[in-house]
Amino acid sequence: MKVEQINIDLCNKCNRWKGNVEEKYNGTVPVYCACAVAKSRNNGTISPSMICPKRDKFYWTPISEHIEEDGKCCHTPHFAGPSPF
Repeated sequence: MKVEQINIDLCNKCNRWKGNVEEKYNGTVPVYCACAVAKSRNNGTISPSMICPKRDKFYWTPISEHIEEDGKCCHTPHFAGPSPF
């Protein structure tokens, strides 16, 4: 994943990053904090989207589809992604 521009803030409740990033192959991608992920379980999340559970690296949200560097569509299954909590 190649992040071009970052527009994120720390959430006051869960102290995780939230906002959006400009990703080279997927455009503007939302970054969800743990609060937003918990809330979105009822409403669904935008795909593709990212989380940053340890505030050090961005990961694709489980059950997210995104475009890889080679141009192929990739699906991140729920069991393969890190937990946002």
